[in-house]
Amino acid sequence: GHIWTLVGHLPVYFKSDDHGKFTVDKEKQAGVTAQLEAFLLQGKILIFCPEGQINKEPRNLQPFRRGSFGMPAELGMDIWAFTTHNADKVWPKNKAMGGFPATLKISLSKIHSGDSMKKPNTPQEVKAACIKLADTCREAMQTELDKFYSMETKQDK
Repeated sequence: GHIWTLVGHLPVYFKSDDHGKFTVDKEKQAGVTAQLEAFLLQGKILIFCPEGQINKEPRNLQPFRRGSFGMPAELGMDIWAFTTHNADKVWPKNKAMGGFPATLKISLSKIHSGDSMKKPNTPQEVKAACIKLADTCREAMQTELDKFYSMETKQDK
């Protein structure tokens, strides 16, 4: 909507609107990809949600969309994780608007140090880097999330 446009959100064009279907329409996405790459090459940062959809079970992260890590891999970018606990209580999936009271726990941690001199060169290397980054990031964020849940109080539940 309009708020996403105001904050600079870039769309992702999928081939289907079906839940859980994440095949990107590469032809439609090409302009957005060029815009994003130009943005990142200016030294700006990207925030994205690698699960690809709202998680039905926030305690267990869904597999991360590996394609999300293509540009960070190709550009040799650092990757940081912003992990949250109880965001689903502030804005439940089935509510049109959030803002409910809850105690949020957050962490910001560097997961991957990029190196623009050691970027993948071939499509196979990019694919392998995407798989590794997605799995490494998901594992690190799940570990952080598990810590949050292990410290839960009655107020958090």
